[in-house]
Amino acid sequence: MLTTLLKDTLGGNSKTIMLCNISPSNVDRAATIDTLQFASMAGNIRNQVGEIKAVERALSRYYLMKFATVTAEYFFTYEEVR
Repeated sequence: MLTTLLKDTLGGNSKTIMLCNISPSNVDRAATIDTLQFASMAGNIRNQVGEIKAVERALSRYYLMKFATVTAEYFFTYEEVR
């Protein structure tokens, strides 16, 4: 479950460091194995960065156009009121 929650934050162009606390004690053997399995699964996560960048570019263009439209409307309104 935790691997699924962290999937978007692991991988991609970022550098991620994972620290795992393991124990040499036989009492903590199951927890150590679970921790190492989680670290292995998390290390195998790969993201598709290209798709994210394309969406970001499209949104940037959209909001830039929106900003230009609102700015132009403001100035035209300002000139009419004057």
